[in-house]
Amino acid sequence: MPDYSKWDSLAVSDDDDDAPARPDGRERALGSEVDPDGLLGVRWSQRKHGELRATVPLAASATGRQCRVEFKRNWLKVVAPPLNPAATPAGAALLDFQLHGAVDPERCDWRIERSARGVVLLLELQ
Repeated sequence: MPDYSKWDSLAVSDDDDDAPARPDGRERALGSEVDPDGLLGVRWSQRKHGELRATVPLAASATGRQCRVEFKRNWLKVVAPPLNPAATPAGAALLDFQLHGAVDPERCDWRIERSARGVVLLLELQ
């Protein structure tokens, strides 16, 4: 059985559904996770039309072939090279949990984005 205790420290702020959308159309941050086991900086945001996005920091050498993302109706699982390999064993899931609402797995997508700030796995859930 998976150990979910590391998710007990998840610090997600509640977002007011009645809050006005940002005038520039950008997403509103829902919260970020601080994980004492080394998965630092997972960021969640929601776009105007309900699309949920998450960015997961990865090792600089990460490639698409090394990533495995499973979208299920109420579940998300991500296996990828971690930002801190010493804290997360190779092949261990970076994210593996039940979603609070249902998504359409056929409309979900992921990609790796590289920038001067680092490499992230961008997840888009609809």
